[in-house]
Amino acid sequence: MGMNFNYNTRVSNSQNTANSTIDLNQGTNNDTVQKDAPTSSNVPAAQMQPSVDSKALSSENLKPLNKDTVTLFGKEVSKKKAITFGIGGLAAIIGAATAIIYAIKRNKKIDVQTPLQPIALGRGRTQDISESATLLKGEPKEITPTEARAKKFIENSKEMLTSAKECKKRALKTSKQVEDTICNVEQMFKNNATKTADGRKVEIINNVMTEFADDATTIKRVSTFDNGTPKSIEEFIDATRRNLIEFNSQNKTISYKENLRQIATDSLHDKEVILYKGKLNRYIEGIKECANGDAHYKKMLDFNPNGKMDIYAEDCKYLSFCEKFTRRLDFTISSETLNGYTESLAKYTDGREFFMKNLSFTPGVNNPNTYTEKYKKMSDGSIKSSINLMFNKKGRVIGYEENSIDGIEKKWDKCFKLLQEKWYMEPSPK
Repeated sequence: MGMNFNYNTRVSNSQNTANSTIDLNQGTNNDTVQKDAPTSSNVPAAQMQPSVDSKALSSENLKPLNKDTVTLFGKEVSKKKAITFGIGGLAAIIGAATAIIYAIKRNKKIDVQTPLQPIALGRGRTQDISESATLLKGEPKEITPTEARAKKFIENSKEMLTSAKECKKRALKTSKQVEDTICNVEQMFKNNATKTADGRKVEIINNVMTEFADDATTIKRVSTFDNGTPKSIEEFIDATRRNLIEFNSQNKTISYKENLRQIATDSLHDKEVILYKGKLNRYIEGIKECANGDAHYKKMLDFNPNGKMDIYAEDCKYLSFCEKFTRRLDFTISSETLNGYTESLAKYTDGREFFMKNLSFTPGVNNPNTYTEKYKKMSDGSIKSSINLMFNKKGRVIGYEENSIDGIEKKWDKCFKLLQEKWYMEPSPK
């Protein structure tokens, strides 16, 4: 008699939208950059922060994360040209990055430096127990230790979620500070101010507004405008450090970089905020951009257009041939419920993807539907994983796969399925 057995065979993160970090088996339909994605603008390419060649920022060249196109990471990014003092070129970069970020994420998001894309493991397929399946006397001995590891990993995902929420608070606070600064600067320029609210000297010559310190000679902030529209706001912390806000009206992006400085050939800044069409798009902490185009972020948080968290990642590395994340959370669209949690993830430009562990969640359900260990997606599209543990909506283990290979045909070393409180061993196709 036929027995129906349904469970996801692999992680399913089709809800997320970032595209350049990992691709989803389902959910990579938004891989194109938005039409209004940021492009480079004609401004001096120099800032203490990394800058990208204008060519690399054109809408035609914005690429999903594989190379970090818009962001100053891929081969197209010329780091050396980006480290000279100046006002302006960064906006384009960030714009591009943002657009890319968006273009990458929903396929419209991540790149501001490298889009993250939902990690997708599962196709959400259903499977039946075959007539050749063998009824077992009890639960397979492999289930208990694997389930224990999965439960510990679930706790890791909860801790990661707490970190993401704390990061969101910092992102919103920094974003508000940026908006307040922009509003203040625009108002002073509009009013032809000669003094700041606290009495410091202000000088406006043509399209450049300079604010001085209390001594009336030390420059504290320089803002440039184009027909009354702000192009950049540069705040000088000291001789080697500064904060920079740049605008790209064409791409509808605003970028803010905090505590920009140069260390040898590397450009560093503590925080970065990208606003797209007036909404918070990306927030990053602990940024290091290298002369060879590589980029490193300690923490990165991307947002959906509705202001909800989309992707949160820690210890991110964007290299010319690979993108790596020590830990990453993917959220469902239009909400902040978990879609997937992954550790030790790497995506290569030749199509290969690897991770050590992953949890995928059913939308709207707090319990995960699949736990996977040692996942490998090869350049030919075939997928290998050492362990797949499947759960029902209540968190009950209902399936187990060991050393599975999913290519032209799916095979495994071991496969167990639970049906009506009975465990079956499913033979692998020959």
